[in-house]
Amino acid sequence: IKFNSDTAEANMLDDYEEGTWTPTLSGNGTYHQQQGRYIKIGRQVTVWFNIACNVMGTNSTTTTSGLPYAVENIVPMNVCGGTIAYFTNLLINVVMVAPCPEKGTSTIRYSTMASAGHTTAVGTAIFKQSTDIYAMCTYTAA
Repeated sequence: IKFNSDTAEANMLDDYEEGTWTPTLSGNGTYHQQQGRYIKIGRQVTVWFNIACNVMGTNSTTTTSGLPYAVENIVPMNVCGGTIAYFTNLLINVVMVAPCPEKGTSTIRYSTMASAGHTTAVGTAIFKQSTDIYAMCTYTAA
């Protein structure tokens, strides 16, 4: 697709995709909800997901894996690119959780805020049995 009679190939939109993906916590736990959708326009990817764990097993308590495209390697890991619309039954008490795409991977880590102005490091353990989150995140694909 070319816009405004622009003839430059570099300005052409030549990549648009919609689809589904399966968010996981990397391990052998079980889920009662595990849904993901995405839209890719050029190299910009926006994902929406809901993940709810029944039994943790050996699942990761810190990451969500399975993004449909790897994250560009130059994006710092601690740049949060989304929001959590809903969360319940986390491993820790927090007032805010933010998804942070991890550079060079297909993984999201989480940054949390325990109280106003006190952000913890990216990679905080948040998942446990019965944790449920609804989130969206935008990042640049590799």
